[in-house]
Amino acid sequence: MGFLCVSNFVSKETKILLIRLSLFWGFLYGGAFLFKMIEDKATKEEIKKNTVEMEILKNMAIDKYNMTDDEFDILVNKLKTKACANLPEWSFKHATSFTLQLLTTIGYGNITPRTSTGQIITIVFAIFGIPLTVLTLKSIGEGYNRLVKCLITKLESCFCRRQNEIQNLELKVLLGNIFVLTTIVFSVAAESQAQDGWSIRQGAYVWFITLTTVGFGDFVPKTMMEYQPSGWIIPGLCFMAAVVDSVVEFVNKADFQLNRDNSKCLCCNNSPQSAQVEDDGTKKLSSNDLEIKGAHHQRRDANSARDTKF
Repeated sequence: MGFLCVSNFVSKETKILLIRLSLFWGFLYGGAFLFKMIEDKATKEEIKKNTVEMEILKNMAIDKYNMTDDEFDILVNKLKTKACANLPEWSFKHATSFTLQLLTTIGYGNITPRTSTGQIITIVFAIFGIPLTVLTLKSIGEGYNRLVKCLITKLESCFCRRQNEIQNLELKVLLGNIFVLTTIVFSVAAESQAQDGWSIRQGAYVWFITLTTVGFGDFVPKTMMEYQPSGWIIPGLCFMAAVVDSVVEFVNKADFQLNRDNSKCLCCNNSPQSAQVEDDGTKKLSSNDLEIKGAHHQRRDANSARDTKF
């Protein structure tokens, strides 16, 4: 009963947001667990196979070239590193990083499924997971914009004492969201300057490409190269969704305003000026008709009186 009472005070949009968030996090971590089970075993078997092959090559090289074990250990370790460089260890955090890139369509390409089962599961998972992620980010963006609108309305009502409709509300929300997103991008770029050795320009480029889910893969953050999901991706995507939603609202409001202004054309009969002219003309015609009818009745009465007299 207590849950039902609380749910009565929660708006429909909030309920939808909570449901979508729950499904998104379930897809993210459920998918990470699933891909870990599928890919981890196959990857370990391939690494073991490569290690055995390297040991065979090492013994053959020692017998053929008569070199010391230390020299060949260095060579073999380098060869092992090179051979296993593209084989990530599919731990839970690695699988979470891959699932996050899949659901958000970022797709750096630094970690991919190698088994046929994993590739098929990726297709099925993306069909349901990507639309869910889009809807979740859309709900977060709309909710954030409603909060910003409420805040702007209250601030202008208190400080500017405006009781009527707030002017250019959608534009103010859009500019505020762009400012916040720009701050996030350059803040992460500054952090990447220390971690990845990039310049501010490169860092801003990388994170803008990431938050727009383009994901070229020419620059990959160090945390993602180490297969760890970055803590900036989810908040950044939420603010990017808020920017997109505010752009849509602003454009729709501008189109509505433009259509309303076009409906006031003087050549149309729907504008207030044409309606007023039409009403004035109707009134003039009506008054003229009444005057004509009145004169006609007076003449008829005069003729009747004269006929009676005679």
